[in-house]
Amino acid sequence: MASPQSTEAHPSTDDLLKLAKERLGRKRTERILAHCRGCQPCADRLLALIGAQPADKSPLRFGPWMWVSLALLVATVLALVGGMWWLTRLTAG
Repeated sequence: MASPQSTEAHPSTDDLLKLAKERLGRKRTERILAHCRGCQPCADRLLALIGAQPADKSPLRFGPWMWVSLALLVATVLALVGGMWWLTRLTAG
């Protein structure tokens, strides 16, 4: 007996390609993955599309939150160095 997901319409190649490129919404991704769990031909097509994607040459993606985190790290390090310098001047005199 087939699973309930396998009776749904097969996802289009365009949707599978967007999923392989990680450019599909969460709900649609979940729906396609649920279908592919019960439909071996669709799962094979998805795996083939994922395997055909070029490797990402830049492993670090600097999004806005990465820049915020980096700025906070730099500010914290500078504050620590400044605080230590200030304490050494207080204790030296």
